[in-house]
Amino acid sequence: GMEPWDLKRILGILLAFSGCAIMVLWSSTEAVNIQQLEDEIKKTNTIPPYTRTTTTTTPIPTEQSRIVAGNFLFFINCLCTSLYVLLSKRPLQKHSSILVTAWSYNLAAVFMAVTAVVTSWSPRIMEFACPDCNNNNGGGDIWKIPSGARGALMYNILFNSVAAYGIITWANQYATGTLVMAYTVLQPVTASVLSFLLVSMFGVYPRCHEEQEQMEVMPCLDPPGWGTLVGIAGVFTGLFVVIGTEKKDRFEKRSVSH
Repeated sequence: GMEPWDLKRILGILLAFSGCAIMVLWSSTEAVNIQQLEDEIKKTNTIPPYTRTTTTTTPIPTEQSRIVAGNFLFFINCLCTSLYVLLSKRPLQKHSSILVTAWSYNLAAVFMAVTAVVTSWSPRIMEFACPDCNNNNGGGDIWKIPSGARGALMYNILFNSVAAYGIITWANQYATGTLVMAYTVLQPVTASVLSFLLVSMFGVYPRCHEEQEQMEVMPCLDPPGWGTLVGIAGVFTGLFVVIGTEKKDRFEKRSVSH
């Protein structure tokens, strides 16, 4: 059934959310605007000095529209993920988690295929959603996957989609939907840890705030700062509060029923 209102649980969610917000808003690191660098290189045929834009820089109208659309679609993605966790509770009472996940992905694949085909018919939508697609092969092969993106795509399919949702669905059998979704606040924490490893320990990416006279057009990563540490404390405090509201006998009862 529906979860009852719990002020302690709501407080935990707000604390975890506040931690994530602090990690984002209290970041003093600047990011490289790769698109502006590429445009300048195309115009001048030279690599310009290391260009940075702060978080307060106002993008050009087209980029601003893409940012607004991207954030809106991200909100829809979060909403749909939450609905998936809630709506899968009932079928999980009769079917295994792997079966529920498989059928969900089959239905999602159909919707994604229809959406991809329909949007590909509109050059205006494709130009807005993927301005680089029209440059592939010099003729605009929108279905071509760049070789540099194939590894990231395979990772996204195998780990970020199949494995992640399989684990989420399995956990949804034993925990409340609130607890299952509460762990999503660990994503920025994990990203911060990985950024520290890739920048400070392994040197795979440069720091975004490093002073360089010139650099190749390549991405950079924000190293964790004080805002990140404060935000992580808020995230774990909120999770601790939410976990404390779970009934201790919930797992045992579910295990016996199976």
